[in-house]
Amino acid sequence: FKVFDKIFLLNDAGAAVFFNKKFRTNKFKYLPDPIAVRDFESARNLRNELKIGDTEQVLLHFGGMSGRKGTLEVLQSIEILPQKGYVFIFAGVVGSDIKTEFYARVESSRERGANILVFDEFCSYSFLCDLCKTCDAIVIPYKSTEQSSGVIAYAAALNRPVLAPRSGLLGKIIRKYRLGCLLKEVSAVQIAGAIQNRFWQNLKLNGAEYLRDNELCLFQKIILEE
Repeated sequence: FKVFDKIFLLNDAGAAVFFNKKFRTNKFKYLPDPIAVRDFESARNLRNELKIGDTEQVLLHFGGMSGRKGTLEVLQSIEILPQKGYVFIFAGVVGSDIKTEFYARVESSRERGANILVFDEFCSYSFLCDLCKTCDAIVIPYKSTEQSSGVIAYAAALNRPVLAPRSGLLGKIIRKYRLGCLLKEVSAVQIAGAIQNRFWQNLKLNGAEYLRDNELCLFQKIILEE
């Protein structure tokens, strides 16, 4: 339609090329997913404050908690895993769509000995950086994989591997920048299996390329120049 001058596609350069070719136009433009957080370097390891042992493996799931974020599947995976040796941290507002089941599963797993920490609140950028510094890996089993995720920036900046679906744009970005391990499907069994195999070990991570390609100044430059 002539009413559209430009259509920006976030964090997917290939899609812009594809749609321009498909629709014989040049209106589709690639736009980096801007990284605005600047306190990555000051991130602190909170293991002592949170009373987490040096040998315990810390898995972090953060952001808005909801059904489409795979939050319940993460909780279900805890029920499958051995109760000792792991600490699961959930940080972010728990959505009303899962709140009742969320806390029921948390309480049930805690009664069986699971170590689960919940921060059901809006978390500051600095606190999220600290949690990423503290964890061994970040779990993002999202069911909607058609869009980018700000979680990837934290993972790249602090060199923490993510566990995510292999489908959609999310899987494409993680493969391209080698940011973690990909699930065949979002299920408690798949998540538990990857965690039990310690997917974060022996991964060669270097998030510098992702950070470079998504600098805030690049986002601003494209918006202003286009």
